[in-house]
Amino acid sequence: MSIGRRSLLLSSFAVASAGVAGGLLWASNACALSADLDTMMMVEHISPGTNAMGSLRFTGRAGPLGRYPSDNGVVEPRSLFPNPADPFGINDRLALGEEGYALEVQDRGRGQVAPGPNDEPWALNMIPFGVALDGVILDPSGPWYDGGVPDPNNAFDNKCSGWEYEVMHPTVSRIVGVPDAIAGHVQPSGMFHYHGYPRLLTALLRKRHGKTGALLVGFSADGYPVTDYRATQTNGDIESFFFSGYILRSGKRRALDLTNPDFTPSGLYDGLFVQDYAFDPEAKSDLIRRTLISGGDYHGLTAAKLNAGKARFSLLDERNGIQADATYRVSDYPAKVWHYVLTPDWPYIPRFFAFEPAGSFADIIPKSRRNRLYTNCPADLAGIRVGKGRTPY
Repeated sequence: MSIGRRSLLLSSFAVASAGVAGGLLWASNACALSADLDTMMMVEHISPGTNAMGSLRFTGRAGPLGRYPSDNGVVEPRSLFPNPADPFGINDRLALGEEGYALEVQDRGRGQVAPGPNDEPWALNMIPFGVALDGVILDPSGPWYDGGVPDPNNAFDNKCSGWEYEVMHPTVSRIVGVPDAIAGHVQPSGMFHYHGYPRLLTALLRKRHGKTGALLVGFSADGYPVTDYRATQTNGDIESFFFSGYILRSGKRRALDLTNPDFTPSGLYDGLFVQDYAFDPEAKSDLIRRTLISGGDYHGLTAAKLNAGKARFSLLDERNGIQADATYRVSDYPAKVWHYVLTPDWPYIPRFFAFEPAGSFADIIPKSRRNRLYTNCPADLAGIRVGKGRTPY
């Protein structure tokens, strides 16, 4: 497709999205990858043909902006890398789109396709979850437990344990070089990617695009909008908070479903591993309410706001998603679109897809490498990390 054709498609989408984008998200600068580090990625909507679903294509620099404001001053990602634990600098020549990762997804959000109660989630299996509006890949997957410490140079499981290190746990983030100021780090290719909640990006977007509704932060590999965890109702000043339904398990680690019963990490459930968390919305709701009753603040939600009718909270499903209701909108999407949410509580970035992710995202880490997760699994353990009856893909 020519640049002119791309611009034409983009222009038709931007007109419909003008109130959403404010001239920032849809600014086209895909060819000048390193000329302007404050340019957001370009999003191109490809209209569907007869009886077909439309798609979204992403182009631009596959990396963070030059500067992000924070409560402690301006953060410049390129000043944080290399660091002693992460010896790679950010490569600003990496690209999304035709010049690089060629990322394109089915537009399931605009197509109003929503997961149903009988649709089992798809495990990430080391496929990046999606891409944020600044062009940064959302990739929460971490190294795999093989009896030793987390090893960023050997991310794959050599023992078929079924246990995955949580990168945002302080022990792991220190080893793999995730600075406190930003929830991500750099791979050997020079690709910076987010592992956790991108608070600097969400704060910047909220400042630039302050508005009602849910704040669009990015897109998933299976074609849904990804929003921030706070949304203001369209008609009024009531704020909706979306939190995950996951809590830490209690007690000492033991063999779990889809893990190797003969190879279980020692210690208490403390968040060092992804499997330390369980999806338990009832317990999570109780936890939040106990925090508020004790006078605590749960990621911006307070008892005072809740009791005054100025706020409400909802828990997300196992995929960290929810269907929008009549009280708020996700910008430029149907009124009741199903969407993912990035949360400040675990899992930060969703760990399941609603549907099979696009091949363009799956190809970022080739299948031949991802399948190494399973090469050491004997037949009786073949289901480890496949999950929900699905084979590796």
